[in-house]
Amino acid sequence: MPVLALTGTLFVALWVTQLHGPQAIPNHWTALSALSAVGCFVRAAGNRSNRRALIGLCLALAAAALFRPTDALWLSQPMAAAVLCARRWRRPALLTALVAGLARGGAQWVVEAYLSYGGVVARPQRQRHRGRHRLASRDRRPTAHSGRPPQLCRPCTVPWKHRTSVIWGLESKRLRRSGR
Repeated sequence: MPVLALTGTLFVALWVTQLHGPQAIPNHWTALSALSAVGCFVRAAGNRSNRRALIGLCLALAAAALFRPTDALWLSQPMAAAVLCARRWRRPALLTALVAGLARGGAQWVVEAYLSYGGVVARPQRQRHRGRHRLASRDRRPTAHSGRPPQLCRPCTVPWKHRTSVIWGLESKRLRRSGR
């Protein structure tokens, strides 16, 4: 538990967490849900009579699945494997909490997929098309040297004043490729 507490403290202290966290970016909230789920899992696995930890595990996984169902699925797999492989952790209550949390959080995603996107298969396909807009925002990255970063101003109309800043970007890309 001290390792999880230290991990959480270090995570919340990162500058990127401070900058992007309040903007309700799903990665941030999924990471906090994952931290909570793992902490509750460790407590529930270590103490069979701790029902609060089981409820916390279920709620944390449900929250992670509400933000990003695929991330919650990946998060739950190592915990499910630990329950199945470790004899002292093999309890139906732990597996039930994992499945219930995923089902509760994922149900909203499935319903929304049918109501708004035309089905579970159509939703990721439509979201892939949205990814093209993200590629367009990469073209605006040099304007970040001239004022507010593009991720903070949508649509970004900041003019690119310092055209020489592209040299910095190209040089850093070259150094990454060469391994320096």
